[in-house]
Amino acid sequence: MIPRTRDTTRFLDQLDTLITQQEAANTATQERVQHSGLRSRVEKALALQRETEQRNKGPFANLQLLRDALEKLDKRGWKRSYHQRLFHEDFLKACIRIFWKGEKDGQFQIDHQKILQMNAWEHLPQEVLISTPRRFGKTIGVSMFAAAMLYACPGVELSIYSTCKRISQKLLRYATIHFYAYCCDGSDVSVWQKCCQIFHDHD
Repeated sequence: MIPRTRDTTRFLDQLDTLITQQEAANTATQERVQHSGLRSRVEKALALQRETEQRNKGPFANLQLLRDALEKLDKRGWKRSYHQRLFHEDFLKACIRIFWKGEKDGQFQIDHQKILQMNAWEHLPQEVLISTPRRFGKTIGVSMFAAAMLYACPGVELSIYSTCKRISQKLLRYATIHFYAYCCDGSDVSVWQKCCQIFHDHD
């Protein structure tokens, strides 16, 4: 049966309305996706800017940034042992002057007492000797701290000497994944843990 003209017109009008509504819905969805992607990029850019600004705030801010970086490991599946925490505290005492390298002459001496008070330290030795049995977490502990120094101290250069090539490569691998852990946000934790597992499997 052929529809009458009036019915045909009404049908076409309804069809046009549905098509217009669908196109509007599709456009809104595309806009939401675009806005979501733009928001994500802006948030990442702002986070990077905040991080860069924090790194340039001065030695005390960078010192706190290093401590915060090390604390990240404890929250991301690689909790530092009691002894590794002691290692890191002694390493930090020995390296503390590096954070003041970019400051004006004499600033470290001016801040010396404040540094001791803020960190509950009695003195600042420039050398650290750690002697422990094998499998005590020395290599991993050093890689954690090295990555944190690279992350928190602008322009720092590190020289680490190992007993053999295998240990050097292992230390570098772990320093790399620790540095990634310091830089990534929460959504990347699973990726970082997968990297850790891969490196464990090849050790």
